[in-house]
Amino acid sequence: MMRALKCLSLFGGLAVVLTLLFVIGCSNNSPVRPDVPDPTELGLSSSLSSGGELTLYKIEEYDSALVSKTTGGTVDIDRDIYHHEFFVDSNAIDETTLITVRSVNEMILGKEMIVFEFGPDGLEFKTPATLGFEMSELSEEAAVAKLYYYDSLKKKWAYQTSVNVVNDIANFNIDHFSKYAISD
Repeated sequence: MMRALKCLSLFGGLAVVLTLLFVIGCSNNSPVRPDVPDPTELGLSSSLSSGGELTLYKIEEYDSALVSKTTGGTVDIDRDIYHHEFFVDSNAIDETTLITVRSVNEMILGKEMIVFEFGPDGLEFKTPATLGFEMSELSEEAAVAKLYYYDSLKKKWAYQTSVNVVNDIANFNIDHFSKYAISD
């Protein structure tokens, strides 16, 4: 009888401890483990939707290429199954430059857009570079694509231009580096 009581109290105590761990671990006020990295360190960005819900979007890795002053070059921008290109003509830049591109899906002005951030920041082109965007990433049937830029002085997105989509590609002229967004 004594052995049965010990066994019962051992299981009862274990059940209480496991229940407490479960309740504490699932509460809304649970402490965050210090070894869990911030979402942005994992390549995630957060955006607050118009409904007040926090939505996470995957940020693609940086794409980059060394672009020659004399021959120009292309930065291949690979996003999952989609492929975009940033093309610079020969003699469009003053010196051979490592160009970087980061892209991310974001909700802007109530629409899902693909945002491109280029580096080095502020680079200007003597002749416009071309951002070739595979439009099916946003819409299979879009006939027109829109380009926005982020106006850092006004701290808001501004419409820049629209182009026709031809064979699923929208080609935008870029005369300097800024933060750009594309929508259908």
